[in-house]
Amino acid sequence: MNERPFQHQEARAAVPGAGPWMLAYDGFDPDREGLREALCALGNGLFVTRGAAEEARADDVHYPGTYVAGGYNRLASEVAGRTVVNEDLVNFPNWLPITFRPEDGDWLDLRDVEILSYRQELRLREGVLVRRFRVRDAAGRETRVETRRLVSMAYPHLAAIDYRLTPQNWRATSASGRGSTAPSATPASRDTGSWPTGTSRWSGSAGSSPRAST
Repeated sequence: MNERPFQHQEARAAVPGAGPWMLAYDGFDPDREGLREALCALGNGLFVTRGAAEEARADDVHYPGTYVAGGYNRLASEVAGRTVVNEDLVNFPNWLPITFRPEDGDWLDLRDVEILSYRQELRLREGVLVRRFRVRDAAGRETRVETRRLVSMAYPHLAAIDYRLTPQNWRATSASGRGSTAPSATPASRDTGSWPTGTSRWSGSAGSSPRAST
């Protein structure tokens, strides 16, 4: 029996030596980010979350999505005088959002900063999605970020993110962060759907734990 998992051709070409139990990418490619998000999804049979970046919002590059088994929405509509019933998989609230900015800077967007290094790994044996990157903003501030994400098989209602932010040449005495639990509408309903929103913020200094408020 062949126990080698599927390896995506792009990942093998991008990162030589990644190994049969790792799907790895070097570099940030907006044109292929949607495919990477699909291939790096984490799930446990109860729910699945696409491998979107923590700072990502639904747009023409990213599509954060969390889907629950049996989580469908039924909608009846009139088409040519007939009632047509459609059932669509619902995109549930996005639990991923974490981002940051210096006191007088902009919120992190990889399209607006200089990317000094970027690597993403789906470690199949451990079931962990890892991102490591280093960026420089317009003011010359360099920041290193490492994130680890899991969706538990042992505890099917549990998922977690380990988010580590390290200023390289600036003091984090006034950095701030934010997150949002608003779900993203499916592509077909983005123009017509309306969703409740919620926002949380965290802040902290170098060497201290972030403090969160809602």
